[in-house]
Amino acid sequence: MRSMQRKKLWRRVLIYFGLGFVLYLGLCLRLAFFYISPPRDTLLTPIWVKDLTVQGTRNPIPVWASPDLAAGNGKPVVFVLAYGYGGTRESWSRAMQELPQMGFECVCPAMPGQEASPAKHVGFGYPEAQTIVDTVRWVRGQYKTQPKIIVWGVSMGGAAAWLASEQDPSIDGVITEGAYAQFDEAMDHWLGRQFPGAHIVLRPMVWMASALDGINPSKIRPVD
Repeated sequence: MRSMQRKKLWRRVLIYFGLGFVLYLGLCLRLAFFYISPPRDTLLTPIWVKDLTVQGTRNPIPVWASPDLAAGNGKPVVFVLAYGYGGTRESWSRAMQELPQMGFECVCPAMPGQEASPAKHVGFGYPEAQTIVDTVRWVRGQYKTQPKIIVWGVSMGGAAAWLASEQDPSIDGVITEGAYAQFDEAMDHWLGRQFPGAHIVLRPMVWMASALDGINPSKIRPVD
């Protein structure tokens, strides 16, 4: 009798453990989708910028550009502005109002997988860098004589700025704030801020997100 009770008890334990593990993996999968496709914001275009779409390597790129730059008669120094994960072009709205007043042009592209970008997923580095390179190419096409181009990025946008400077050495300058040096370390640090040990507990989420997005976090190294 006791032997049968023990067997029933262990069977229940295994069933509950199995159900809990399936729910845990399901939660990790849901978080992985959320991580690579965060909620999107709908923006109102400020009156001091032009809302345009430029041709990108992978997808069309929605951009906000200073009016003179959009019209093809811009001043000879241009800032390409790149926001980070969870950001929007609105974070650069005030800068885009003030830079032209100081004699500069500016343009801010929508980053992959965020706000108006047609790309489905965030790229965490290289797709964002390609977006910057494509935007730089569009800027150069607006001028008869080549302007000086400075890429100014924050967080993931800053990391993408450094990666873009490798892809396009003609970029004249890079300014970054909070740019990560190695994505895998930055990701673990970000997860650890959610709750202690999250980078370990949610490791399956990282593997799933990497598989869904087709990226290897350890290979995204702006520091190089």
